[in-house]
Amino acid sequence: MSLVFCWLVDCYSYNYEYVMKTITFPLPPTTNHTYGQTGHRRFMYKEAKDWMETAILVLKIHRGDNPTEVTVTYYLKRDRDVEGSHKLMFDSMTKAGVIVDDKYILDVHLHKRINKENPRMVVEWESSK
Repeated sequence: MSLVFCWLVDCYSYNYEYVMKTITFPLPPTTNHTYGQTGHRRFMYKEAKDWMETAILVLKIHRGDNPTEVTVTYYLKRDRDVEGSHKLMFDSMTKAGVIVDDKYILDVHLHKRINKENPRMVVEWESSK
């Protein structure tokens, strides 16, 4: 599966101390298409692994930002449950070094919109860098 990522979409400064970072990603696999289990062994499906590896490559340039507030907006073809879909993104942010651990994200804002022509996930956070 080939994944096409948009790099840094929007970066603007305010208060001369903080920068808002916005990155657009293709939609991650749903929670049911992320993990599987065989007996007592839990594994990540190839589609989810590929998505995560590509996300890590994109996110590495933001290493050390350590945001405490993240906004995730899903633009979906149709309405679906997105409750667990941001977990793969937060794990990618951790592995890329953007955050030390996703437990340090204090505020998570999830938004859902319908956009049949351009489904995607937009992730925003504020950085002091």
